[in-house]
Amino acid sequence: MLKTKGDGWKIFCERMNVPPFAYWDFLPGFHRLKRALDAAQEAAFVPEGFVRWLNEIRPAGAPEQTAAPVSPEEFADALETFFRQRVEWWGGPAGE
Repeated sequence: MLKTKGDGWKIFCERMNVPPFAYWDFLPGFHRLKRALDAAQEAAFVPEGFVRWLNEIRPAGAPEQTAAPVSPEEFADALETFFRQRVEWWGGPAGE
């Protein structure tokens, strides 16, 4: 999930034309997060493997998963929706 959400964040930032982590460098814990994101790029499941693992650990009687719970693109879409709702709530322009 960390890899998926990190990739989704990068997609969201690319859509917004902002560098994904440029302003995070000074935040406490950022370097730890960056190391975890880098490790996840190398060690995380591919989507099919993640689905297989979810099915192996699912509780008895629970339905079998056919897809990962969220894709990077879906997470980026959700971030964009949230961002636009916040902009509107703060009094910014609605829509695009």
